[in-house]
Amino acid sequence: MARLEKCEPIYQAAQLFVQRCLRNDTSLLWPERSAWTLANVTELKRRFIDNPLIGSDTTFDEKLDLQLAGASSDLWAMLGDIYYVYYLPSTHIKQPRRQDTIRRLASKGGLPDPDPSVWKVGPENGFVRTSQMYHGKYSQMWLLLLFAYQVRSHPESLSVLSDPKQLRVLLDGVLDSIPAKRDRAVDMRHALLYVLFPDNYERIISTADKRNI
Repeated sequence: MARLEKCEPIYQAAQLFVQRCLRNDTSLLWPERSAWTLANVTELKRRFIDNPLIGSDTTFDEKLDLQLAGASSDLWAMLGDIYYVYYLPSTHIKQPRRQDTIRRLASKGGLPDPDPSVWKVGPENGFVRTSQMYHGKYSQMWLLLLFAYQVRSHPESLSVLSDPKQLRVLLDGVLDSIPAKRDRAVDMRHALLYVLFPDNYERIISTADKRNI
């Protein structure tokens, strides 16, 4: 439907996330690590989602450091993977910022820098200019982690990863499970459907734009 040649690295990276992190349990950026086990996904969910830090007195990164205080290297690797997938759609978030963020997380977790080849997927490959809501990060990352939790805790749901309609239903179920509507990352839902199934979904992350079309 909306596949672009320039976005092929994005589609490949998204599929690699599915293959390594969801079908198996290895890290996307550090594939030698078995990071995405159910136990690790559950622990990251407990720290990052179940115990949110609210307020504007600290930055997102400062809150993240508090939430992951004493966490294992695997949890930092998972967070690096989540950031990497979060960055995929955006043409606005530039490469130096992406690299600096993920290298900071690697340092926190005592991990080496990722293989340089991962930076070939940069802002020039993005498909949408993201805005302030997307840059808030929390809700988008929550959806990615809750999506992984759903798949890892229910192995029978692995089949949805190959079916565009079933994946849409699963993601909608995950969104509906989030109590506050303001925390439901519909934009990440749209982005995931597109990067995983670019022949089936539009290259749009705005619900309003979809409705207008």
